[in-house]
Amino acid sequence: MNFGVNVLPTTTNTFTLGTSAKKWDDIYIDKLNGVDAEVVASIRLLLASEIEGTSQTPTISNGNLTQIVHKDGSNNTIRTDVISVGSTQVVETRTLNTGASAVITTNLSTLVTTITYTSA
Repeated sequence: MNFGVNVLPTTTNTFTLGTSAKKWDDIYIDKLNGVDAEVVASIRLLLASEIEGTSQTPTISNGNLTQIVHKDGSNNTIRTDVISVGSTQVVETRTLNTGASAVITTNLSTLVTTITYTSA
């Protein structure tokens, strides 16, 4: 189904797009209005490989990278990344000092990556 017009609900904050059982696969958008700016900032910090202006301290255990701590210039922890490598997947849990976190799971067979965000 293609639309050449705006699709609007008849009442504000009443209708849902999808359900917990029937989800949309891909969504392509330019803007997401009405999202809390703090949430967007948290997601950016959680998904960044490196956080500008921080130093990274890795922990290596038995030859494997298990943790990276990102600290600012005042030695405050900004984000802690915990990495777990299994035989079928790699799980990286990134937690901000605010308590917000993202779990990034990569299936090693399919190379499919899923990201789950939890707000503070």
